[in-house]
Amino acid sequence: LLIGGSYNGLVNYYDLRKGPSPVTKTSVEVAHYDPVYDVVWLQSKTASECTSVSSDGRMLFWDVRKLSEAVDECILNDGNKDHPK
Repeated sequence: LLIGGSYNGLVNYYDLRKGPSPVTKTSVEVAHYDPVYDVVWLQSKTASECTSVSSDGRMLFWDVRKLSEAVDECILNDGNKDHPK
């Protein structure tokens, strides 16, 4: 099983036992607005959760069984409460 982020902001999920094409992927409407720079599997009971981070300033949490919507979102900033970037 493989998870990958794309320059267009999409997250792709591959099961190489089923071939080289993605089994499922996020849609443009729910994906990142900028390129995905990192995707990490998370330890969970279902072994199907991951997180992605992008230069759009968001970290999105996914369940690969349902990539049609993000499970959660974390807005990233520089810590300046008065003028966040």
